[in-house]
Order: sequence, then structure tokens, then C-alpha cells
Amino acid sequence: MISQPQRSGGSWQVTTGRVRDVPRGSRWLPEPLRDSLRAVAKESIWLTVHYRPGPKPPIALFCTRRGGSTWLMEIIGANRGVLPLNQPLEILTPNLTPHQYKRLPKFDLGQIVHPDPDQERELRAYTDDLMAGRIRVNAPHAFWRRDFQFRTDRLLLKIVDAKPMMDWFDATYLLDIAYLVRHPVPQAMSCIRNGWSTTTKAYLRNEWFTEEVLADRHLLTYAHTVEDTGTDVERFVLNWVVENLYPLRVLADRPHWLALSYEECVTDQDATLRRLAERLDVGDTDRMRQAALRASRSSSLSDDGSVAAICSGDRDEQVSGWLDRMSAEDAARVAGVLDTFGVTLYALDDPAPNWSGYRSAPD
Repeated sequence: MISQPQRSGGSWQVTTGRVRDVPRGSRWLPEPLRDSLRAVAKESIWLTVHYRPGPKPPIALFCTRRGGSTWLMEIIGANRGVLPLNQPLEILTPNLTPHQYKRLPKFDLGQIVHPDPDQERELRAYTDDLMAGRIRVNAPHAFWRRDFQFRTDRLLLKIVDAKPMMDWFDATYLLDIAYLVRHPVPQAMSCIRNGWSTTTKAYLRNEWFTEEVLADRHLLTYAHTVEDTGTDVERFVLNWVVENLYPLRVLADRPHWLALSYEECVTDQDATLRRLAERLDVGDTDRMRQAALRASRSSSLSDDGSVAAICSGDRDEQVSGWLDRMSAEDAARVAGVLDTFGVTLYALDDPAPNWSGYRSAPD
């Protein structure tokens, strides 16, 4: 997210995690003009970045909003030659330029659940251009940062709104696939605090999802009831469930997908870096470790307590601080949602995932 410039000696300055790409005085310009200037600045910077596909396949990181995905993307993206594209398929991301918005395929509430043949052709053409480097969507543009790379040969796509399409991407492109999850309660709390909307209806309106994934009219009725009448926490946990239900159901049969949790990434960073290096063939461990110590660009969306825990290295607070903020009533309602859909990955008294039945033990 782009924030207002801050003066430093009468000019503009760079602040870690913030974009400062519009000159002094721009805060007095109308917002549409500021947006246009930002778009011109970003598109101009991207023209200077050389990308040519190298011998290693692109990486697709499938994840959920407010789930630690920007942080993990920046860790993987710290490797030399990697070009991260931050949510290149997401129509609702606030950082699109007008050209990108025009090119991006449009889907119900921005969710790519199961496109019809015409939508699939449009998605394929757009993704082909992404893979070939003909278009750049939400690539890094902070050229003043020491870790900015002008020559790249491997794409990293952070994909939030297309988890039911993981098999399609796997079958259509030669990719290394990673799948990141986070406990649904803190993820829901963060979405609520930021005033975001749910995307559940896009899934409940999709015929393939209701017939092939839910495959139970009682589940469909229950989901509609929770979405229409449930508490905010219930509704956003339901949103987490429908977004992740397909990959969770097939994960055990996809051992070549690298399954990670935010909680494991935080509490056991050394093991996480080893797994990333081995499974994704990313070997700049020192650079990744340094990136892991920094708050991500999206930390402005976190509450003050979470940011303080990140900055102080309080890993326990980062993964379990939400436990003290959840009421007994909310816990019971959330448990009802998870139990109804048979999701056993997370419990309500422990932030750590239980991967039994979902993936084999980590390497």
C-alpha cells in the first residue's frame, strides 16, 4: 500500500516497507493524479528490469490473505535472480496500474474458482504472458533498496484468490508449487480489523464448487446460513474454509507440493529455510535469513501488538497472541464451522497445525 511522502530535508525519503515514488509536493495533488503518477513511476521502473526465463521453473506460492504470505514471498524473493509478482491474478489488489487492470481477467468477487471455457482461455492467455515476462504485475519497484534486482531469471507468483485452481496450474505449467496456511482465527481477526469483505458467495455461486467440492446440499445450506446470519468471526472463518477446502482435501495426494504453515515458518525458521532450499531449489540461505528478520511490506495492516512482536522477535506472541483475544463464544462458533466441514488442520486451543492426514512429516 502506498502512503503519503514524508519530508526529509525538504525532499522525499525512503522508509522501509513503504513506497516513496512520487516527488515532493504530490500530497497536494488530487488523488487520481497521484495514482497516475505512481502508475507511470512503477511501469517505468519495470521497464529497466531484465527478465529472461532461466533453467529453474517458476514458483507459485498459493496462500490466503493476512496469512503471512507477503513475508514468505519476500523471504523466497531474496534469492538472487528471483522476480516476485505480488498477487498478479488478484483484481482487488490496490496496487494495480490501469494497464494491468485492463489485462487482468475478471471473476466473481475476484475469486478464480472454476472458470468456464471462455474464462479459462482468457486466464491462460494472461498467465502465458506473465510466465513469458511480457507483462509485469506488482513486481518490486523500490529500486533504491539494496536487495532490488535489475536482472532476474525466475518468477515467483504469490497467488491468493485461485487456490481451487492449483491442479490447473500444476497441469498447465512447469512449476514448483508451495502452499501456505495460517490458523483461520487470527487470519479472520485481521480481515475484520481491516474492514474487508468476505468472498464466500463466489464459491457458493460456483456450480463446480458446490457439486464437486462441497458435494452435500446440507453443507451448502449451512454455509449460506453462516454467511448470511453468522458473527463476523464465523463468517470469516467460513471464508477461510471455502477458500482452502479444495487444496486441503487433495493435499495428501500431492506430495510434490510444498505445504507450509505460517506458524512453523515463524517458530522454526531454520527448518523452514532448509525446506525452502531443498524443495524449491533456492540456495541463498543468508539472504533469506536476513529477509525473515524484517517486517513485511504488508505489516502496516497488522495491529500494533503484532508489529511490536515482529520487531522484538517475540515469536510466541506472533503465533499465539490471538488466543487471549478470542472469547469462549467465538471459540465455540468457530469450532462449529471447522467441525461441520471436517477441517482438522487447526484446533482452537493450539496455534500450531496438526498435519496428520494432510501431509507427511517434514523432511
